[in-house]
Amino acid sequence: MARAGAERRAKDVLKPLTGAERYAAVVDLAARRGFFAPSAEIYGGLAGFFDYGPMGAVMLRKIQQAWLDYWTKNEGFFLVDTPTIGPEGVFRASGHLEKFADPSVECRKCGQSLREDDLTRLARDVILLLEGVKLPAAEKAEIKVEVGRTILREMRNKGNTLTAVEQTTPVINFKNSKRLGELSMDFPSLNIWGSQLAAKGSEAVFACEEGGIHDFGVPRAASLMLETRLGTTTPTFAYLRPETAQGIFWSFPALLRHNRGRVPFGVAQLGLGYRNEIAPRNALYRMREFHMAEVEVFVHPERKTWPRFKEVDGIEATFMAKDGAIHLATFGEMVRSGVVRSEAVGHFVACAYEIVRSLGMPDEKMRLRQHMPDEMAHYAEDCWDLELDTSLGWIECAGIADRGCYDLTRHQEYSGADMSVFVPYDEPRTVEVDALVPDFRALGPRFKAEAAAVGEAVKAASPSALRADGSLVVKAGGKEYTIEPALFKRQKRTEKKTGDSFVPHVVEPSFGLDRIFFALMDAAISRVEKEDEPYTILSLSPKVAPSLVCVFPLMPKDGLDDIAIKLSGELAAAGLSPSYDDAGSIGKRYARADEAGVPWCITVDYDSLKDKAATLRHRDTQAQERLPLSAMLPRLRELLASPSGGA
Repeated sequence: MARAGAERRAKDVLKPLTGAERYAAVVDLAARRGFFAPSAEIYGGLAGFFDYGPMGAVMLRKIQQAWLDYWTKNEGFFLVDTPTIGPEGVFRASGHLEKFADPSVECRKCGQSLREDDLTRLARDVILLLEGVKLPAAEKAEIKVEVGRTILREMRNKGNTLTAVEQTTPVINFKNSKRLGELSMDFPSLNIWGSQLAAKGSEAVFACEEGGIHDFGVPRAASLMLETRLGTTTPTFAYLRPETAQGIFWSFPALLRHNRGRVPFGVAQLGLGYRNEIAPRNALYRMREFHMAEVEVFVHPERKTWPRFKEVDGIEATFMAKDGAIHLATFGEMVRSGVVRSEAVGHFVACAYEIVRSLGMPDEKMRLRQHMPDEMAHYAEDCWDLELDTSLGWIECAGIADRGCYDLTRHQEYSGADMSVFVPYDEPRTVEVDALVPDFRALGPRFKAEAAAVGEAVKAASPSALRADGSLVVKAGGKEYTIEPALFKRQKRTEKKTGDSFVPHVVEPSFGLDRIFFALMDAAISRVEKEDEPYTILSLSPKVAPSLVCVFPLMPKDGLDDIAIKLSGELAAAGLSPSYDDAGSIGKRYARADEAGVPWCITVDYDSLKDKAATLRHRDTQAQERLPLSAMLPRLRELLASPSGGA
């Protein structure tokens, strides 16, 4: 039986899919087979929202469970679940209300809105489209050069600094870079080149519903926060969270007590996030409601080693450093070289890499990219993205950042809550303290109800924060105050200390599960030609496949169905999530199972009535083996335990 399967496989003709074909194939299969589809389609849909169907919901839960098991069982981290809605103060402290916005542009003719960085990608699309336009090579080269010159000229005009590489090879360097997407350009200049290409048959890139090409206006900031109101008579403004992290941060004092006042420790959370995306697109890539999975690891600011780093030291991956260098190296080598700034960051970048790889993502479709200095937050010490190669290009699916003490310090300033960790000495120590002492009698008339909070902020401030004129700027109750020298004094004194306090730093691995879901399907899909007919195979890892095995009776009668139903029940009781299918020919049932990503199929035929055996078929090789019914479960367990999953 195995030989026959192999012969049939040899006759199949592989039909390679281009990026656009693969993307279309994934979206089509997802809708037909119940993986995912646009939400509320009977009402015309809602951009940026998707439903996970019967197959997709199971696959998503498997991804979530694998992620959860890794952090709670392997790393021993805590699990929390906080609300998706938070009060305004939380997001003012986090900086989201002030800075969480994207530049947006709108076509003056048709009203279509686009993110500014999407528009800059159109310049790259112009270049890529040239590959499919029938033009003389010299003319293509000329347009590429002119587009590159336009990009450079407009970036220089806006004061952007360019690296030597960017100055000499702008088009090539920008092809797979996020940097271009973050730099503004003169959009009419793009329209010029769009017009040139439109005249040559590539008008789709810049096409406007009102005719001709888009006429984009001046970029404006558009908030990505989704606002809501709570209550009826006197509504309170609140916001849907753009990330799960803030719930962990506001819970830090309670979590620290739970860990008996010690760091390091980690906290994991799965949940929905919301962003009012300007132009949601590309299926699960850019959504307005999405599944997040985040971990916040609280560490001592001066102790960013990690005890279990030795377990990932030897794992090899592809690293793209911020200086443009590409390294094929181990995590240990990258940490010891200083490219990855600490063991803690290195460990959690490796954890992210291993989690996604364990779900079935091929090594060659994974890379780690370090943030450029101009894209990294001012408070961050090191940031890495885990990127996956898909039909949409390289997309970010996880980010690992050393965020310093920014988050906890901001919440401490705005809420007044103590976010510090106290470490006691073995014995009390007498130390000299250089401190700022507030004059509460003077602060009272000046700041009235806020005087107490302002005074505490002065006490907590360091003398090193004094400005040249002797004044001090402090934050209290979410507001900033300038304190004149007459309202406090600087005092040196000796006192007994029983310990030190510090605000922990945070290392954050953050995952976008919808993007991982899409990337796994994108990597798994292939198309062959069977007897001159297209045949789709979804080679999902058994770790995420919605159904592990499908059981078929050759015919749904003569007792074959009874044997198949009984076997299916036994497999279900063993936790193998089987499916049962008795509709249509065996060939069509195999095709349905292959398209749904089922790793194995079991066929009960008329010989089964005599030999009490059935045929086990492997999806990826289509090899078949005849096994006793009693041996089927042990064989499947053996396959599941193998490194490759045995499909």
